[in-house]
Amino acid sequence: MEISNLKVTLLPHTSFLMEDGTFNLNKAMLYQGQIGGICYNEDGLLASFNEKVESTSKRVERTTSGEHQSVFEHVNIGLYLQNSPKFLNMILNNEHQYSTSERSLRYTTIKNDGILNDEMIRLYNKWNDIFFVKIKEKYGTVKTDKQIMKLAQENSRYLMPVTIPTEMVHTIPLAQLNRVANYMIDYKEHGINGKKDNLHEQLLPHMEKFIEELYRVNVIDERLLSNRKHRKLSIFGENLSDTKKEFGEVYSTVYKGSFAQLAQAHRHRTIYYQMERDDAKEYFIPPIILDDPLLVNEWLDDTRLLIKKYNCIPQSEKVTISEQGTFDNFVMKMKERLCSAAQLEVAMQTEETRDEYYKALVEQDHHKKEDMKSYMNGARCTFKDYDCPKSCNFSEGIKLLRKI
Repeated sequence: MEISNLKVTLLPHTSFLMEDGTFNLNKAMLYQGQIGGICYNEDGLLASFNEKVESTSKRVERTTSGEHQSVFEHVNIGLYLQNSPKFLNMILNNEHQYSTSERSLRYTTIKNDGILNDEMIRLYNKWNDIFFVKIKEKYGTVKTDKQIMKLAQENSRYLMPVTIPTEMVHTIPLAQLNRVANYMIDYKEHGINGKKDNLHEQLLPHMEKFIEELYRVNVIDERLLSNRKHRKLSIFGENLSDTKKEFGEVYSTVYKGSFAQLAQAHRHRTIYYQMERDDAKEYFIPPIILDDPLLVNEWLDDTRLLIKKYNCIPQSEKVTISEQGTFDNFVMKMKERLCSAAQLEVAMQTEETRDEYYKALVEQDHHKKEDMKSYMNGARCTFKDYDCPKSCNFSEGIKLLRKI
């Protein structure tokens, strides 16, 4: 089993942060218990702030034991995660109640820091060079070398493991953090309904270290770990391929996409995403090399090499993804992802879902069909209700025909 170097630091925007870098849990719980008094106190919030500590403590006990825990979401915890596996970050980012800033492997170079092995770094650099040449050949007149290098990195990182270490700032309410910790404990012990795959195996030491770190910085309150509703990590679904597609004021769809795509898509916190790994493995192939069968085969050979030799789960692995939301949520997603600057795979999937959505609305003669029709002319800069801050002057991007 691999060793986890994950480290959690509390950042200064954390409320009730003590000089030694740990959290004053008791003081934070009492403060939120006082806030909870506004629901019951005839004399309002100020009276709660002036009540005896014993009264507040009793209220804290009542509300936590009864899982009336929303009052304990008033205090936010600012976590700085170092050496955190990408997929652990994805688990956190799928829980909706948070703010996240994460180091992007689209914009930064993967370095040999001793965590990835030499062969992974070699293949990553090899494909950076290949993609740079391919992109420059096709788009060298509209993209600078600096832009081309970032696009090369965006494609090369698909080869890297979904457990690749990265860093992230994650701000989350105290009660929600405790709930997520509880869901992780359940996943550690039971996997997905008793099923444990190699992803579970590779995540296990990092989850254990993450929870250990949460205890170390004193943000775990055992009373907030209760889970009478038996909720689990929201990212994992089951039998998703049986999902019935529906499109109207609300929608539900299912499709195949890579881990990398899901990591982009589920940052839309108004939309609900789940994923399920498939027994028959498929891998995303960057469109820029699809016209070269030799490169396609080389890409797949290198992918299989890392899988076989290192039990690697590449970010290119396609999973079944369930997406559910409202019409307005999806319009907001289009305004974010139908852009020449967006990750290509998520833009392609958004366009595909848009086309499917529109077709279904037309077949139903749904009153939303004309609304959707107005978004069918290209990227977001063509939308009637989107103000583009600066034109990209990239015609293939605007027409949604780009290969990078």
